[in-house]
Amino acid sequence: MKKSLLVYVVDDKEEVLMMVKALLRELGHRPIAFSDPLKALADFLKQAQFNSYPDLVISDYEMPGITGDVLVWGVKEFSNGNVATILMSGLYPPTYTHDGAAFTRSNADAFLSKPFSLGDIEKAIQEIFPELTAVG
Repeated sequence: MKKSLLVYVVDDKEEVLMMVKALLRELGHRPIAFSDPLKALADFLKQAQFNSYPDLVISDYEMPGITGDVLVWGVKEFSNGNVATILMSGLYPPTYTHDGAAFTRSNADAFLSKPFSLGDIEKAIQEIFPELTAVG
């Protein structure tokens, strides 16, 4: 039986949130969407008080308030690295620019370049959670 992940999806663009939520649901996961990265971080910290973490946080890179790399770094810090993270951006792959350093600093587990397909997001999740593809 496949494990269903609780996934926080953070992006300031509503259409991206809707698309990512739909893809995650299609893969059998339980997405919770946030259009404000500061609200996502506040909710994460509130849940952390009860040791109730999402399994995965997928965050856009460029957002108002705080950037995705800062959000992902905070999630990693407050969860002692126990929450998986994916950073996504429609601007450019971070390895080609100075943002490669931001991606590295954030300690994200994977990067998705927008636009991405169901297969792309599934592959990124499987790389982070190889046990999800285990047949048993």
